Amino acid sequence: MNDKDLIATLFELESLIRPGDIRSVLTEFGKELIRRFGFRWFRAEVPILNLEVRIPENAEFEDSVEFSGSVLRLHTGGRIDDLILKALRPLFERLDYTIAYSIFYDVMLNVLQFSEDLILLVDEEGRIVEMNRKAREIFGLREKLPEECRSEICEFGGRTYSMGGIKVGKLKVIVGRDITQIKRLEEAAREGEENFRRLAEAIPIAVVVYGKDGWLFMNKAVEELTGYTREDLISRQFREIVPENEREKLEKAIEAWVEGEDVGPYRLTVRRKDGRERRVIVRGASIKWKGKKAAIVTFTDVTEIEEDRERLKELSEMLSLINRILRHDVLNALTSALAYLEFYEDMKDESMLKKVRNSIERSVAIIKDMRAFEELVKKGELKLVDVRKVVEEVARKFDLDIRIRGSGRAFADDGLREVFENILQNAAQHSGSDRVDVTIKEFSDTCEIRIADYGKGIPNAIKDEIFKEGFKFGDTSRTGLGLHFVKKLVERYNGEVWVEDNIPKGAVFVIRLRK
Repeated sequence: MNDKDLIATLFELESLIRPGDIRSVLTEFGKELIRRFGFRWFRAEVPILNLEVRIPENAEFEDSVEFSGSVLRLHTGGRIDDLILKALRPLFERLDYTIAYSIFYDVMLNVLQFSEDLILLVDEEGRIVEMNRKAREIFGLREKLPEECRSEICEFGGRTYSMGGIKVGKLKVIVGRDITQIKRLEEAAREGEENFRRLAEAIPIAVVVYGKDGWLFMNKAVEELTGYTREDLISRQFREIVPENEREKLEKAIEAWVEGEDVGPYRLTVRRKDGRERRVIVRGASIKWKGKKAAIVTFTDVTEIEEDRERLKELSEMLSLINRILRHDVLNALTSALAYLEFYEDMKDESMLKKVRNSIERSVAIIKDMRAFEELVKKGELKLVDVRKVVEEVARKFDLDIRIRGSGRAFADDGLREVFENILQNAAQHSGSDRVDVTIKEFSDTCEIRIADYGKGIPNAIKDEIFKEGFKFGDTSRTGLGLHFVKKLVERYNGEVWVEDNIPKGAVFVIRLRK
């Protein structure tokens, strides 16, 4: 197979790699690989799913592994040229990443399927595209939401739901939470204090009653929401667990409810005794308590559901990004390589071969940058990590004089390795410096890492631009993704990253993380 045919074959194989049913994708890819390169057999394993694809099924397979990725292992039978294997490796890596994100996406969908909230995906015309198990139980199979459920409050099937939505591209995710118990509380409060107390203590929603004389009642769920005892809350004033900038709004809403005025539900932040914050939806209604005006106020904890919404939005953006990168950028790079190769065959211009190599190297660089993307979507639990230890582990990968001073700890996850690797790779590849100094310093509540090189530096005009997706500068630039991922990861740790001038020359990347 000559170079032109090889690139054309790689291009066609690349088009087979797409999100979808994993077994079908692997089967189609394996059959085409056998047909194109004459392999005797093909075997693919995805251990995390206990999935195996064998082509043909009755072949005698050997144990040799041609490729092992994050979720995928590939085996091929037959003689394979080292050059072809090297050319196939970027495709194998892309196949591995595509399967990994298909698995991740399926897991996210399954998590939403078992949510006790109603979750529906609707298009711009209001048609239901998908809904989870709970929504199907309530609404059954239908084309659109019931008319009575297209506002913030939905009365359906003898129950009451609070409905909220968030735009995700051209679709809208609608989440409904059952608030029937809250409505029953309001009714019980109007009927009598004893019935109200009994019902309020039995439900998992924080309930308080407020009158002209202050707090009249708090149920057990208030303690679970805030971490304080009821006695603590009454003595220290309930308002103190609300951020200062939100207190006035809460006080005015409660006063309005006491007077019987209609104030719609709204979101509020509650600061727990342990310092953590919870997001709640506050609802209120006017009642009579021992013959006097009062307000019943409920605080429904929606922290997890809002995190799910945000995560779904983030996942959609990430999947859109990876689809663009892998199907657009890699495709363009391989198409360019094919065009340059045709120019070379026609003109015998040796400079065309260098451009072919550059295009292929760009494809490889894009796929390598996906490692940072993988850490970005994993979103592991933040924990205190030894920053110096992480820097030392990453520094061993570089043929560069890297000097590390100081130590410290900060909240991060495994993605911190990708942060340091991208910045050090940036110094090694673009700065022209043969030395990098890493200084780690702890402050009262932060850890600062300064990564300084002694190369050509970064112009002031682009210091803010280099962290934007796709921004490229200079002849050695590749994907324009590495520093974008760095910024995204650091922000996930509630940290900051920026670049300064080094003295006398070069650049300093400064990362500030909380501890």
